Amino acid sequence: MANSNSKRNGQKICKQMGGENIDPSDCPGNSNSNKFNQNRDIIMKLSEHQQIFSKHIARLIRHAELLGIDLTFGEADRTEYQQKEYVRLKKSKTMHSNHLRRFAVDFNFFINGKLYYEHELITQLGKYWESIDPLNRWGGNFKSIKDNPHFERNA
Repeated sequence: MANSNSKRNGQKICKQMGGENIDPSDCPGNSNSNKFNQNRDIIMKLSEHQQIFSKHIARLIRHAELLGIDLTFGEADRTEYQQKEYVRLKKSKTMHSNHLRRFAVDFNFFINGKLYYEHELITQLGKYWESIDPLNRWGGNFKSIKDNPHFERNA
């Protein structure tokens, strides 16, 4: 009985944090008072965030299909060596990329068989991504550099 109450409480807290857009299956099943701080930010282990990110990416891929966008993966995982090279070559400005923690993925977008990186449907997909969870960010909305293929969890 206590276990099902814990799960319901965890789902309730998740809905308070992110509204109705959070899928209850993405919420911690065993929440207790020390899982959430006063600002209602989730304090989790790396693997828990990666699992949530993976579930959100699955939802994004399904939504892309509904919009008529076919996707292929560009880059998902990145080594520290690769990131250093990107910084050296000025392809990135930071050594704190969410790709390093497996919290980011870059996609290639195909609409009617043609490769696009800018298209209204991609913008719709980016908006959907950010609506799933307040920790999700789309690169098309980045201030410093527009990066439409980039979808990340900023945790």
